[in-house]
Amino acid sequence: MVEAVWKRLTPVYPTVVFFSPDDAEADMRQWLGSHADYFPQGGGNLGDRLKRGSAHLFARGVSKLIILGGDCPYVDRFVADAAFNALDHVDMVIAPAHDGGYTLLGLRRHVTALFEDIDWGTSSVYDTTMAQARQAGLSIKTLEPMDDVDDLASWERVQRYLGV
Repeated sequence: MVEAVWKRLTPVYPTVVFFSPDDAEADMRQWLGSHADYFPQGGGNLGDRLKRGSAHLFARGVSKLIILGGDCPYVDRFVADAAFNALDHVDMVIAPAHDGGYTLLGLRRHVTALFEDIDWGTSSVYDTTMAQARQAGLSIKTLEPMDDVDDLASWERVQRYLGV
């Protein structure tokens, strides 16, 4: 599944893979190839890792950032293009997941609050993230909701979608 998304996006966009466990770089490079930069995620919860990764990339001079999880196979070039284009006009772009999370988060700057005080892995992630974004005064574009892969039924749907 990750490979399918990878092949659709890496020829077009500079890509960074934050991986775990922290000593898995050789395995990640062997699996996904040399079309990306690789960095260990480090410890902590998902918010801690997203916050660190986002801060790292903006510190390196990135002007727009799209964060995708490995469980979001419906994000294709058209969705990525829409997200990057939206960031020309808004501070944040988000694609809700049908389960209450999100499948894509795009930013023009590092916003620590978007990764703090969120009950990760629950149906409140999207709503809490939106509340944090509004409180931070961000302008927001919301994309169409999508599925992510959380269970066998969603895995079977994505297999059909990808023609596997």
